[in-house]
Amino acid sequence: IVALDPVLVWQSRSVMTETPTAFLIAAALATATAGGRRGAIGSGLLLGLAALCRPSILPGAGLAALAASIAPPGEWRERGRRGAVTAAAVLLVLSPWAVRNRLMLGEFVWTTTHGGYTLALANNEVYYRDVLDGPPGSVWMGPAQREWWESVNRRTAGMPEPAADRFLRDEAIELAKRRPTTFARACLARLATFWSPAPAAGVYSALVRGITLICTLPVLAAFAIGMTSPTFRRWPGVVAPCLILGLTVVHAFYWTDLRMRAPIVPAIALAAGFAALPASASKSGQTSADG
Repeated sequence: IVALDPVLVWQSRSVMTETPTAFLIAAALATATAGGRRGAIGSGLLLGLAALCRPSILPGAGLAALAASIAPPGEWRERGRRGAVTAAAVLLVLSPWAVRNRLMLGEFVWTTTHGGYTLALANNEVYYRDVLDGPPGSVWMGPAQREWWESVNRRTAGMPEPAADRFLRDEAIELAKRRPTTFARACLARLATFWSPAPAAGVYSALVRGITLICTLPVLAAFAIGMTSPTFRRWPGVVAPCLILGLTVVHAFYWTDLRMRAPIVPAIALAAGFAALPASASKSGQTSADG
């Protein structure tokens, strides 16, 4: 499923972070199955690396560490140690980057100074006007987006990176407070985009969209069925839904398009692999009747 995923195949043509992050997520899911401290340390280290590739993975990694402390198996002390070790491993990987940023930027920046920009990119008056309230299927690109981008550069000129990040973050939050209904509509629209089975019509051809749709719909259907498996309510299976939920929530607020889902395709594929029709119950009933 991962090897043939249309979005990952498309992104592998470019030097982008989706492909290495998907690899690290797959490695983290596999390593967690080692069990015990080894699985917790290994998966935590790999999730930390994934978060350095794409900081949007970090909330999912945090949820995974929390779930490790709650989900069975093991008594509560064992679960607590498992969660603490997972979280410590994530932080261990992020720490050198935070120290580097303290030396270079004067602040402990644990992931990126780009988060405020990405939040503002999906929550500004121009985007709301052109896409949210624009014609159906509108995609934000072209002169309007460039004008907004240039205005951001003018307004943040001379600011240190962390200060510019906070400025844009606060600007987006203020807009959300001022227009809460519009902000809520934008969040729902971003979720629809994130989980869309096909890319935007305004950017991709009908052939590309059709192939993507044919490949993606069965996987999403299998994913929905597979997520009902008890496997994903226990460690280490619980890591997969945590990563999926974490990234979904992030992109309800931040800039979103279909490729943003690419890093969690390994987790989606794992759940899809557990999809099973209730044939065993029917077979059991038939056996009893035969008996």
